[in-house]
Amino acid sequence: MVKKLISSALALSLVFGTAAVLPETTFTSDNMITASAAGALSGAVDDTINWAYDGKGKLTLSGTGFINEIGEDCKLFDKVKAEDITELVISEGIEGIGYKDLFDTLVNVSKITVADSITDMCANPFYNTKWYKNALKKNDLVILNGILIDGSNAKGDVVIPDGVKMICDDAFVADIDGLGADLDNNEDGKWISSRTYVYYNKNIKSVKLPESLKIIGNRAFAGCSDLKKISFPDSLERIGECAFAATKLLDSKEKIQYIDNWLIKVDTEESSSNNFEIENANKVHDLKIKDGTVGIADYAAGLSNDYFSSGSRWTTVLESVTIPGSVRYIGNYAFNRSQDLKSITIPKGVVKIGDGAFEYCTSLKKITIPSSVKIIGYWAFYNCSSL
Repeated sequence: MVKKLISSALALSLVFGTAAVLPETTFTSDNMITASAAGALSGAVDDTINWAYDGKGKLTLSGTGFINEIGEDCKLFDKVKAEDITELVISEGIEGIGYKDLFDTLVNVSKITVADSITDMCANPFYNTKWYKNALKKNDLVILNGILIDGSNAKGDVVIPDGVKMICDDAFVADIDGLGADLDNNEDGKWISSRTYVYYNKNIKSVKLPESLKIIGNRAFAGCSDLKKISFPDSLERIGECAFAATKLLDSKEKIQYIDNWLIKVDTEESSSNNFEIENANKVHDLKIKDGTVGIADYAAGLSNDYFSSGSRWTTVLESVTIPGSVRYIGNYAFNRSQDLKSITIPKGVVKIGDGAFEYCTSLKKITIPSSVKIIGYWAFYNCSSL
């Protein structure tokens, strides 16, 4: 996810990130319900997200930041029956939708509107709505206001149409968490992380991406085992974690893996197994990113909470990084937990440093950031205690 922060505010980003500014319509944080004429109701989901129900089936969510829940802590469903909601509007200002099951009770929603401000979306949060089920019957690619939500039925050579700006998390995974499927009786059911069962989509051969595309979400094409051809548009700004895991685009034998002009994954995870000395010696300690690379994917040389192995010390062996002048985007957590990394120079030309990009780089004593950097994500240098 990307939270915008001007580079001149670097010092604040180390600790605080960006504070959300609440609109005048924000309700009090005690989640009180406000009633008006004709059965209309309104209230607060949390300190930054408000809800309003028009009494006729339309639910509107407004505010700033991420929607992470709508029913548990706020009193929305104490007054409004989920089955009475037929239209969902997510207003301008909201940046992301945080959980797959967020709208799972809104089974009768047949119309959905989402704002252009959405830049992050979990795996198809609308899967249980009438809108999604109807859309899936009509199209192999389910798209909502420029967001590709589902491509699990896609086959062969896939062309993603112009206007798509984001491919959401798990978009081309055929099944998430066993929804609508019996994992116990299907050999295709795979354990891909600490939280997600998936069915691999084995039917995609190639993907053509539009010039409008900016974001490829986490695990978007993970497990598309026959996917062997793709090229990235110049518009692309972010590739999520494990976006192309278990595809033919990557060679697991390579220590440094690229797709097109993006660095996708580097073998840096420090081992604590009985053979740790041999295993760690074979990993990448000094990383020189090749010229022509324009982007570094999320967690490319860093570690994830969900994907680090049981034999890991939860740190990397990375000691030095050379970034060429061609790089424009450094992904979320790209170099996190590189505790032996002492200095790094961000070349002129980089415009974005992602969330947590260098967090827990505890030995980092020097970093040079050029004026070309316009966006620094939340906690980009969190717990860099030597800076």
